[in-house]
Amino acid sequence: MPPAQDHKRALDGDEGLNTGGMGAYCPASCVGPQLFQEIEKMCQTTVEKMAERGTPYVGVLYAGMMLDPLRGPQVLEFNCRFGDPETQVLLPLLDSDLYQIMSDCCDGNLGPAAIQFRLPMLLSSWEGREWVGGFWRYCRSTTRRWGKKKPTDT
Repeated sequence: MPPAQDHKRALDGDEGLNTGGMGAYCPASCVGPQLFQEIEKMCQTTVEKMAERGTPYVGVLYAGMMLDPLRGPQVLEFNCRFGDPETQVLLPLLDSDLYQIMSDCCDGNLGPAAIQFRLPMLLSSWEGREWVGGFWRYCRSTTRRWGKKKPTDT
């Protein structure tokens, strides 16, 4: 999967409460080719170790990473599902049939060539109008795609 980045804080400038995700974009500009390979190796090592221990993993393994400038990428969490709101920017870029990917996974026939993404930039954001009792009221979601064509909203 291409790298995606979410934004947790409720307000601009990384201010405000931690919301769990007010939007995401893909590909994440902070992850260049070398860093991507390092993160990919960390994920592959995790899956290999699980298999060595007799618990092979089949399915989506979504790695939530922290990029520490002193220690490099650190695994914050692994989810056995797509991360959200990252899912909102990853799945629209999937150029392969998701059902076929999942079916091949279950049958043990999934190969690296089976999963293809197209890479214009995609941005998804939540707009909250009012903070009431720990929740945003009057929210709306916007997804915007950039590529070779003019930006489009959905």
